[in-house]
Amino acid sequence: MAKLLFVSKDIGGTKMLVPIAIEAKNRGHEVCVAAEGAGVFLWFQAGLKPFFIGAPSSDIIAPVFDAGAFLKNVRPDAILMEFPFSVNIAKDVGLEANKRGIPVILIEDYWAVSKRLCGIRLDLILTIDEYAKKIAEETTLWRIPVKVIGNHAVSDIKKYSTPDKVLEILSEARRRFDELFVYIGGNVAEADLKLLVSSLLLTPGNWGLIPCYHPNYKDRIEDVSGKKCFEIWDELLDPIHNRIVRCDSGTSDDLAILADACFSAFGSSVSTAIRSGKPAVILSTPESDAALKKVNLEEVPWLALGAVGIIKTPQNIRPFLTPASEEVRNKFIPLNPKKAADYIEDFLLSIK
Repeated sequence: MAKLLFVSKDIGGTKMLVPIAIEAKNRGHEVCVAAEGAGVFLWFQAGLKPFFIGAPSSDIIAPVFDAGAFLKNVRPDAILMEFPFSVNIAKDVGLEANKRGIPVILIEDYWAVSKRLCGIRLDLILTIDEYAKKIAEETTLWRIPVKVIGNHAVSDIKKYSTPDKVLEILSEARRRFDELFVYIGGNVAEADLKLLVSSLLLTPGNWGLIPCYHPNYKDRIEDVSGKKCFEIWDELLDPIHNRIVRCDSGTSDDLAILADACFSAFGSSVSTAIRSGKPAVILSTPESDAALKKVNLEEVPWLALGAVGIIKTPQNIRPFLTPASEEVRNKFIPLNPKKAADYIEDFLLSIK
């Protein structure tokens, strides 16, 4: 059996890593966790207490951390990590692992993560779908295997269980509105909301909107007034304040499954909506285009896969509310931890 070190920093990546860690542990492997950022609580929920806990946010410089001493202490047979920001411990662990000859396995939770590695050399990439696999294979300068294991943001609807509180809130909201839309927001929410609100004002019907902000960004202080991001964003919703539905329970995935349509620039729960047969519309602004380029994507992945509509200027959104075809929906597959563990074990056997 192997000793596997899982290194996480964000909610999306942690949602990929935790089920794989559980599967590995169930197979008899020793699991060690180094975690930081907004996803730390997910390890505790899974009963896997991290060996090391770093900064509480993925964009805060980690506390004093000696990757060499850490790896000398842990002595893992392989390291599994998500995307390492330059200020996160994952970068230090990955680079130190390269020096020590410890295999590094990248677990992608989004497209083109393999383009943002801070100089880390990989030995195996496990990714979300065939489109992501193609990007990874075209990106890597060395020949390494790339395998598809599915996406945490794509729920298996037959097995999905929605929290009771979410069902209660949305059931009450449906007494007021004929349709419920969800907005999945992130680091370009201000530009998103200006476009979305302007468009919804041009859209007929008895609809309501559920705003869902990314936990990495909503509590940041971005304004000279000292207001947090979510407070600024909420002010942009004032023109449709009587249409807003607040749901502080559950996750963006829960809302993407239950709402009648999903709007976002590039939130991962768009994949959840698509797989669930719900219309998804991309909000394209100069800010979102710039953010896309920053993560080394040349186009919106869902658009490239023919799964979404896209709006760039204020307009009636009804012509865009068409679900993806079944053929397209089937390109989005749920995470399969057993398949991931199989690939990891096969890889470790191949290097013995």
